[in-house]
Amino acid sequence: MLVRVKYKTEQKYIKITDVTLQSFLKLGCSKFNIKEELQKDLKVYDESGTEIEDDVFEDLLKDPNCGILKLVAIDETQVSPDESLNSSADLSSCDSDETVIMPPNKRQRQECKAESEHYYDSESGSGYLAWRLKTIQRKASTESPKPSSSSCLGGPTSKRPPSLKIDSQLNEDQIREAVSLMKHSSDEALVKQKMRLTFSYRQKMVHDPQKCSNMLSVFPRFKDVKGLIEQDFVLLFGESTSAKFLEKWLTAFKDKVIHQSKGWDSDLSSLILLLHLLPPSAQGRKKPGKMSVTQATGYLVVFIKAGTNIQEHLDSTEDRRQPYLLAVGTARSRIHAFYIVVDKVAIPCKAASSHCAFDELFKAHFVFGTAYCESLRNLYTFIQTTVYKIDFGKVKESPRVAELRARFVQ
Repeated sequence: MLVRVKYKTEQKYIKITDVTLQSFLKLGCSKFNIKEELQKDLKVYDESGTEIEDDVFEDLLKDPNCGILKLVAIDETQVSPDESLNSSADLSSCDSDETVIMPPNKRQRQECKAESEHYYDSESGSGYLAWRLKTIQRKASTESPKPSSSSCLGGPTSKRPPSLKIDSQLNEDQIREAVSLMKHSSDEALVKQKMRLTFSYRQKMVHDPQKCSNMLSVFPRFKDVKGLIEQDFVLLFGESTSAKFLEKWLTAFKDKVIHQSKGWDSDLSSLILLLHLLPPSAQGRKKPGKMSVTQATGYLVVFIKAGTNIQEHLDSTEDRRQPYLLAVGTARSRIHAFYIVVDKVAIPCKAASSHCAFDELFKAHFVFGTAYCESLRNLYTFIQTTVYKIDFGKVKESPRVAELRARFVQ
């Protein structure tokens, strides 16, 4: 990297490989043969006369408008590096009892204008001030601590105590024994009993970043014993909360949206139409742009025809996709079975109806401690706070979610 550098009246290029202030000062001393006794007080200034410190030096060099850097030995001048200030210092040394104010000549006015434009150009919004503000904002965003998923208020990734009193939990040896027994037992009632007894261990596991990815390998019976998601969700929130979606959706919400929807069966159509009312939000500059509702629907439910190899579908999906419904049937309006897909594993739903399948899909997020898909966050947040009444007032909602809830509860 080549940098233009000025020392006194001399100006040269300096080639920098190590982009640090200390390395730059050493190269400058060598290039301009600066005396050793002056080197300890050597400072660097930009064209506006602003001192450049170590923490912003690298960022300043990346700015294409950084201009010429000035090396100033403080012991030589004892004044600001701005040459116009040196002129003022000369005036102040006059042997006069009166203050002499000299009007700036044409050259000084032009230099002043050029320096002020470098400091901030109002037409283009560029200059040192604009650059400095961007640097401060960028550093503030990178240095501010990001909240961990476990510290966020509300949502499926939050740690929470169970709502129901659970039978005495097992110790470590008993847990290992229960896990081994469940893997080989054909007695579903026994499996559900052992799953209940290992609930606390499972909750610790889903909130442990080192162990959460092994959830379905340690507890594989989620894949073939129906109702285990429902059982864990009931232990988390209680029977009354668990039943709210199936109770309220059919009576209070479905009829308000179903008449505008078509394609899927009526229950699933109403959920997809709700997604139209709560579309995905824009993801920001560093992520893909705003997703269409049609694209977002593919993150909620995927249809495959009966007879299609489910494992082939699982192998073709993305590695880190959030839970979604896999609908199997002869047509979208005639679904025979639903599966919840988590980590490329298809978990059969307890019931074949679409609204019951969605109920299990929503609950799976809490059972497995999985964050909502960003494209479906508005939809899931609405269901969580408006229908289930979970973490209402704690979880962050978009204005669209709050507005729709206000319309629906009227």
